Amino acid sequence: MSWQNSTSRVPSDVYLQIINEPEYWLTLAVVGFALSAVTVVANSILLATIWHDPLRSLRTPPCLLIANLSLADLLVGLCVIPMVTLRDVYRSFLQMLPLPSIVGTITSCILSATLFVSSATIVAMSAACFYAIDNPIRYKTNMTKKRIYWLIVMVWIASVLICCLPVTTIPENTFMLIYMHTHISLPALLLMIIYIKGFRSLSQRRRELLQSTNASVRNHKLALERKRNMAVIVTTILMMFYISYLPRFIIFHLENFCSPCQINEDSIRFHKTDVITSRFIFFNSAINPFVYAWRMPKYRRSLVSCWKALQSKLKSTLKLGYIFATAIIFTNAFLLFTIYQDPRKSLRSPSSLLIANLSVSDLLLGFGVLLIAVRDTYRYKQLHMPFIGIIKAVIYIIHITTVFIGGYSIIAMSIACYIAISRPLEYKSIITAKRIKIFIVVVWVISLSTCVFPVTSVPQNIYELIYAHTHASLPAVLLALIYVSVFRALARRSRDLQLSGSKSISDNKHVLERQRKMTLTVIIILGLFFMTYMPQYITVHLLHFCKSCQESINFHKVDVAASRLLCLSSAMNPFVYAWRIFFLSSCYNLRAPAKKNMANLSDPNNDFYLMIIQDKEYWLSLAVVGFILAIVIIVGNSILLFTTYKNPRRSLRTPPSYLITNLSVSDLLLGLNVLVVAVRDVYRSQLQQMPSAMLFRAIIYTVVTTTLFVSSYSIIAMSLTCDIAISKPMEYKSIITKRRTKIFVAVLWLISLTTCILPVTNVSEETYTLIYLHTHATLPAILLTVIYVHVFRALGKRTRELQKEGYNSIAANSLERKRNMAVTIIVILVLFFITYMPQYITLHLLYFCESCRDSKTFHMIDVVLSRFLYINSALNPFVYAWRVPKYRRAFSDCWQMCIGRHIFDGSSSYISSFRSTRRQTEKIGVSPEIGRDKPRGVSDPSEMTSQF
Repeated sequence: MSWQNSTSRVPSDVYLQIINEPEYWLTLAVVGFALSAVTVVANSILLATIWHDPLRSLRTPPCLLIANLSLADLLVGLCVIPMVTLRDVYRSFLQMLPLPSIVGTITSCILSATLFVSSATIVAMSAACFYAIDNPIRYKTNMTKKRIYWLIVMVWIASVLICCLPVTTIPENTFMLIYMHTHISLPALLLMIIYIKGFRSLSQRRRELLQSTNASVRNHKLALERKRNMAVIVTTILMMFYISYLPRFIIFHLENFCSPCQINEDSIRFHKTDVITSRFIFFNSAINPFVYAWRMPKYRRSLVSCWKALQSKLKSTLKLGYIFATAIIFTNAFLLFTIYQDPRKSLRSPSSLLIANLSVSDLLLGFGVLLIAVRDTYRYKQLHMPFIGIIKAVIYIIHITTVFIGGYSIIAMSIACYIAISRPLEYKSIITAKRIKIFIVVVWVISLSTCVFPVTSVPQNIYELIYAHTHASLPAVLLALIYVSVFRALARRSRDLQLSGSKSISDNKHVLERQRKMTLTVIIILGLFFMTYMPQYITVHLLHFCKSCQESINFHKVDVAASRLLCLSSAMNPFVYAWRIFFLSSCYNLRAPAKKNMANLSDPNNDFYLMIIQDKEYWLSLAVVGFILAIVIIVGNSILLFTTYKNPRRSLRTPPSYLITNLSVSDLLLGLNVLVVAVRDVYRSQLQQMPSAMLFRAIIYTVVTTTLFVSSYSIIAMSLTCDIAISKPMEYKSIITKRRTKIFVAVLWLISLTTCILPVTNVSEETYTLIYLHTHATLPAILLTVIYVHVFRALGKRTRELQKEGYNSIAANSLERKRNMAVTIIVILVLFFITYMPQYITLHLLYFCESCRDSKTFHMIDVVLSRFLYINSALNPFVYAWRVPKYRRAFSDCWQMCIGRHIFDGSSSYISSFRSTRRQTEKIGVSPEIGRDKPRGVSDPSEMTSQF
């Protein structure tokens, strides 16, 4: 198996040099995308079903093996097939995939490891099946979960070791032979032997039943049925394994031991077959869930139970409706604000007017979705919604008009794209701002007039068919025809350039690049359109031409869900038609004014730091550190969030826990952002620009700005709760409530997102940077210092009061807590100042020290110090959560749940007995506090400040 065909370690694309047929590669790409979708969806659903397992029937050793197989197949679908398919898309344009060679190496390693795990797991499942037939009495005692866990770990370790063989001195042919025999020959031989022995054991079992005098006719029939089922399963598994792996096995041996078949121009057909057979392996990952899981009744029952549980969570679905509406409104409002401000005046073209019109319709649809969410809330609570008639009419008008305008605005943009390619010289005279404005007015008038149909004498079914064809069929046909014409025009333009003069090579490269981007855009647009519009189109037709559907509750549920899919298009449109375009960088080019004297930054895609620092080792070191930091941040905060979400003892539902969760969410987002920064550093280490640099720059800026703001003020809020718990213990629970904490979190995120809009206003660059520094570093540092000084004084005052009142033991505990608090305060403040202050200093030097701007060394230090901000997110879970006993207990409980062990409920029984004792003492009028040498209210501060 190699990265050249399916996933060779040869840097050049040998197969592209041999097979120069774009249609061949494009067909493979389409099949690859379909395979990837099936593999990811089927295995994700299977893993989710096994994880939730409402019926508790999927915790057996064979189920663990099936979960391991599904995990390996999911990795193939997520990491390998998309990369191979993306490379096929580039090959269809006769281009190489512009990625570092290390990406190919990583993909090959993942493929090798997952295929080995998949084969070994299938063999293990077959062996378990044989053992269950041959030794049914000893099966449960020998086939335990612990042994299966060890087997899975050993299989993954062996797969990783096999991946490491190429870095040794073993020749490549020897390695490939080892690879073929460990991944194909040996598993195939073992499967054959196991299934022959299993079939014989089943036959022997049947003969024993026939000879037994006590065996009933029913047992005999069951044995025959089991034997027949086993024969079908064995035939299916062996056929699937051989069909998937054997062609690749044969082709490899022909390629290495048949001289006419080796790589040359005379064996194109052979290498076409070679590439196709390498794709056969991926079919295995797509079919495995159906062969090993979904055909079994208990898996289907668990899936149905999971689906019912999902349906029962209607309240959560209602929240999703509000979230969905907020996403549509926010993204489109932000896009319209950007077009309105437009600092560079580059968004006044006709195409920008069409995008603005599309965004206005999507914004209105967002408000319609908000009304639908409110109506669904009333339906869930079985209440009558006030002004329901008016609201229905408003929702109907918004839906009809905005869907119509959205569809035909996309068609107009596609026509403008076609004219720009087919008639570039006449484009500006044909597509004018005046004509676009007239078109927009006409579209709005027509869309509003279509709303009048229901009040006329047109029958309902005819009206709905008119609606389906004007809003879905006609736009879909027009879009398909337009994009076919666009693609042909690009191909014709490419051929014309190839036949032209001396500039044809460079010009042709630009046209080919544009053709490639256009193909990806077409796939995205048509895929999004059909995914969002076609389900509703189908359900409308079924509703009027299928009588059984009209009476089916499940069909009407599907119909409602399909109608909601239309709204998905409005949430995605800003990203498909606007944010991927380069103008966004003009809004987020944070440091450009201070550096324009050093380099030409007229191109938004220019990487300023790469132009200054061309040191490969420097960038590679930063990339390695970045990946390590990203892994630590993501893993640490993901485990913390998972622990908080599961929380078997329900002890992490306090206001401080909400603040810690909010801090962890912001740190997790920053960790994902660090991953993007590390990938950019990998490109910089190759002295290359990152693809879509300005889009990633905008994402990095937005995530860093919001998450750092949220992180800083979450820490401040946690410190304030600590201060109140110590200084006002009796009033703590009335002041710090869950509702106030949730409102604070929502307001905090809202403010952090609004700060991202400042660069697109008329605020100068230096002013914005100073605002950023003081809101993200200066103010939090001052507030933290003031709060913790007050906390320390309050704790000292409380200790002195206790000593005067004679509570010496409690005073000693208070002193101990004071010492712990002092250590915690020092750690938090030192951590904050170490991570934030270096960047604070360098940004001031950048704007107020002219010699620093021209210094390469200063910029190298600046980049390194900017990475210090990420250390905070890696350490926060340990500082604020994992050192607290209740978080460690909750994590231990979650781990016990994950490995299938029962959580020891001694604490719960103790709590229940304590509560019963307390109820008895209250009945007889005795306080449970009698006998304790402490005043009322002293326990509260220690309880609330235990995490600080």
